[in-house]
Amino acid sequence: MVKQSGIAGDDLLTRLEAVELKFQENILAETLLRGLGGWGKKFLARLNLLSTNFSKKSREEIEKMFGFSELKQTKVYQEAKQEGKTERKLEAVPLMLNLGATVE
Repeated sequence: MVKQSGIAGDDLLTRLEAVELKFQENILAETLLRGLGGWGKKFLARLNLLSTNFSKKSREEIEKMFGFSELKQTKVYQEAKQEGKTERKLEAVPLMLNLGATVE
């Protein structure tokens, strides 16, 4: 068994396990990156921007950065938007009834 002065056996084992986990994560990330096409790599690069000064950007800058104008054109976006509107309306019904509104 390898001993390192000043570090208990359990602590050393915990550190080694953490290094092994990080190594496995790096291998997985590298493998996934190799399998991605150009669009996937661009998406990951954009996603990485979330961790850098994101709170300082305006809504317009974020929309431009992620291409939200194109996303809003898709059927998936339109359907999700409609589902959200319907859900909000349904959530409002009990509140309106409590405030005295009628079903008429």
